[in-house]
Amino acid sequence: MAHHDYLELDGGEAMVEFIIRQCALPCEPGTPKPRSYDPDEVTDESLRSMCDNILHLLTTTVKKMENVLWPFLLEFVIPPQYLNALAPVCRSLAYLGMKKQQHNSEGFQLNNEERDLPKPQALLTRLMVVSAFPFRGRGRGVSALRFLQVAVPLVHPQLLKVWNEELPPLIQYLEENSEDSLPQRHWEDKLLLLLSKSLEAVALGDKTWSGQLSEEMTKHLSNYGNHPSEKGFLYKCVGVVLRQTTGVNVVGKQLVEVLHSVRHTEPLEREGVAVCIGFCAKTHLDVTLAKLEDFGKSDILKKSPSLFQILKDKSDVDVEKAKSTLILCYGYLTLYAPKELILPRIEKDVIKQVLSHFNTKDLTIKLSLMKSISLIARAIYANEQNDSYNFTRKRELLTYMQDLIKLEPMDVLRTPIRQHAMITCSHLLKLDPLVDETDMFELIKTCLDSVFGLPPLGMDRCKDEACTDVKEREILYTETLSALQELLKQILVQDLTPEGLQVIFKHVEGWITSRRDWERERAMIVTSKLLLFYLERLNVRTMVSFHNLGALIGRLVPRCTDPLVTVRQNALEGLYTLICIQLRYAGFAPDHSDECLMRLKSLQSGLHQSDSKLLFHTCSEIGQVVAKSLPQDQLSSLLFMLLEALTDPHPHCSSAASVISNTLIRVRGSGLSNQIPEVLEVLHIQLQIITQEQVKASVLQTVSLLASQNLSAVISSLLSYPLPFDKPAGEMWQSLAGDVTLARRSLEFLTERLNKQLPYDEKRESMLRKSVTRFATVQPLVVTCALTKLLSTMDSAEAVSILYPSLFSSLLGRVGCTVGVRLPKDPVKERQNRLPKDLDVCSCSVEALKLLTVRGKDEELLKIMEQEKGWDLMRSPDSHHRGVAVLARAMGAHGVTHLSSIVEQLTPMLSSPYEGQRITAVAFFGEISDFPEKVNFYIMGNVSFFKSTWPEIRGNAVMFTGFLLGNLSQEELQSISLEHVCTAIILLLRDGVPSVRIKAAEALSLLHEL
Repeated sequence: MAHHDYLELDGGEAMVEFIIRQCALPCEPGTPKPRSYDPDEVTDESLRSMCDNILHLLTTTVKKMENVLWPFLLEFVIPPQYLNALAPVCRSLAYLGMKKQQHNSEGFQLNNEERDLPKPQALLTRLMVVSAFPFRGRGRGVSALRFLQVAVPLVHPQLLKVWNEELPPLIQYLEENSEDSLPQRHWEDKLLLLLSKSLEAVALGDKTWSGQLSEEMTKHLSNYGNHPSEKGFLYKCVGVVLRQTTGVNVVGKQLVEVLHSVRHTEPLEREGVAVCIGFCAKTHLDVTLAKLEDFGKSDILKKSPSLFQILKDKSDVDVEKAKSTLILCYGYLTLYAPKELILPRIEKDVIKQVLSHFNTKDLTIKLSLMKSISLIARAIYANEQNDSYNFTRKRELLTYMQDLIKLEPMDVLRTPIRQHAMITCSHLLKLDPLVDETDMFELIKTCLDSVFGLPPLGMDRCKDEACTDVKEREILYTETLSALQELLKQILVQDLTPEGLQVIFKHVEGWITSRRDWERERAMIVTSKLLLFYLERLNVRTMVSFHNLGALIGRLVPRCTDPLVTVRQNALEGLYTLICIQLRYAGFAPDHSDECLMRLKSLQSGLHQSDSKLLFHTCSEIGQVVAKSLPQDQLSSLLFMLLEALTDPHPHCSSAASVISNTLIRVRGSGLSNQIPEVLEVLHIQLQIITQEQVKASVLQTVSLLASQNLSAVISSLLSYPLPFDKPAGEMWQSLAGDVTLARRSLEFLTERLNKQLPYDEKRESMLRKSVTRFATVQPLVVTCALTKLLSTMDSAEAVSILYPSLFSSLLGRVGCTVGVRLPKDPVKERQNRLPKDLDVCSCSVEALKLLTVRGKDEELLKIMEQEKGWDLMRSPDSHHRGVAVLARAMGAHGVTHLSSIVEQLTPMLSSPYEGQRITAVAFFGEISDFPEKVNFYIMGNVSFFKSTWPEIRGNAVMFTGFLLGNLSQEELQSISLEHVCTAIILLLRDGVPSVRIKAAEALSLLHEL
């Protein structure tokens, strides 16, 4: 028909209009129609595509159609019903306009009197709005912009230069992007900038044009009732135009129309009109504030139900949404208004108004309040003069935000309240005055509790309720956690020091050890990111001590074996970052290559192991890296954190803590000498709590490792524990016997201390009595009990075999000087508290000696001692010497391997200053008669005791001498000076004590055969 000129006749335009109507068929699928099996059926999509193609062919292939289509097609640009046809219409108009311009056709100019063609301002408005969402309507953006570039003379001749410069890059930008890749906000900003530059160009020669444009744009708002995003953008365009409009009356009138045209239930419209208000306030602050105040007092913000409260709920909702719009307007007004004008008025004219409308639980108002306060805060800290601005309502607004967070349910995340509240707090924290320590503590705690404790998707209440789309909720969770991270970063950046890091970490560390997987995972992710942020922002000008490095590492390292792989990975990444920070503080350059860091990186793959042995091997490797990297002053704090982690609720983590602590002590244990008492105290407490046998064994190994490098300090500390030793203390003593060398050193140390210390104190119970009572001293008693614990374990057997003679003589001597000795009256040390009344001093010594013989593995000796009740005899003062005799006789009879050495070790005891030891020695030697090479030495030693001041000693010595001489053969007597010995015995017949004279006479009677 077109080729045969039919469309140039009457009715041709009607045919074109019909085609365009088909091009305007809805793009979005409506209610699905029943499936049809008719192969000839034409769908809306196919019909629309066919008509698009027809219009294109009419435009480009039928020459005579130019006069039909131009400017007729312009009539379809503005009407709302042809919105979906704009892509093919603009494409055709751009082609026709370009062709007419190339041929300098007079028909390019429009005659609005002959046709109902759009005004220049209307044309610009329409094309700007549809270009804001360029991929809708089958990609209308590029076509609209191309037509706009062609239509410069139709809009305003002074725009030629600006549009020729600005439009081609915009068209290219669109062509390089897709609907998914195009950043919508950035794209809108580009169009608004184009509009602003266009207004500046026109204003040079036409001061009224911008006012006309604003009025036209305001009229067009009603065309987008069903398109809130387009309407929202149009509001922004109105704001740009009003900003550059000089007529105050025009501005005021347009603001009123704009505020009353908003559908407050549409978020995009609320946002758009708020931005419009902000743009306008840039040059008309007073007018804008006045109109907002008037709007706040208008009926639309008042609840006015009918007599019977018909539609009351709907009215309330609209009022709340209108308040939300107003609150948001104040935020954008503050953001865009001249800073020198708005800063003095923020608290009086802005915050006051905003909070006056916040008196509801409506979600929309809450979100608008947070957005508005964020914008206000941004306006303040973006101002170059803000150093002198003190925002006095900062604390109040931070409290508002925390209250909003606390009102949210803790078991489900339905709304973005938490997210936006934390974003608002992040902005407020940038303002003066600084938040005090108490308020900061509460802020961090509130935010962490509200996010970390949320159940994950699928486990919260929404699994049983009708909740939003799962994908949307996933995004909400992600964005909420991200908002928390940004808040913590803002808190950290205010004090980018180890102290500032600790302020946050002391809140996070409890979540790191949570029993709930999702809580640990979130806490570790946040910790890892915060540490990385700290490193990135770190600017070390002087060498600083990273004083809490050990504590931080101590929290992270056990998580390297967490049940969740993500927690392990973030823990290792955090550890890596901490060492990097330490190197920076130590003065190394950011690009410094460190061997420990490289090794740590190589261990990343080991954390994916499911085999616990391989995983713990990786942990041991991590421990070695940490041990080599850690400064000496951080060693103890790291160790204490690891020891605390021994009771971690997750078995693998507590095991990892024990493995790494042992690795640390093995490498650096010698540097812990000053902290030994504190370390052992923690271990002692933990042993009472630990239930895992593997961890308990590892803890006892920790004691052993500490002792191997700090023996004196460890034993001295263990000796301070109260008697009787409880089970954990006993196990700690027994752990010293695990290694032969350590066991030998420990036994030697204790034996030496036992031999050097005063075994008892003598005190008179009454001034009227001459007799004295012996009270045991505490330290030898504790040492004896410690030896008992060491000897009670089979592990000590090898060390005992080496030290048997010295141990036997010391313990036998200890038995001798504790017979009849009572418990101390007043413990020397407070830690000893009150000793139990049933504790017998001598029994402790006998028990130690008995365990020594058990470790000596002489079963016959033990059998005799049991049969003759030798151990019981030893305990009693009356029968002690008989018990010792039983022991000596059994040892002599069964040829104990170390007997010769024992006799040599016991000999000095004959001259001991303690009577009990001398009696014990004499009783022991009295049963030993098969050592001829030592007989003369023993006899002469006894003779030396004839001059003792103690009658009992003189009597026992002469009896022992007589016993020995009377049992020697004639050959053995040849080596003894009998004349000297007999003279000494005869002198004792004149002793002043009858019992001594009797024993001397009895001894002489034994020599009758000499």
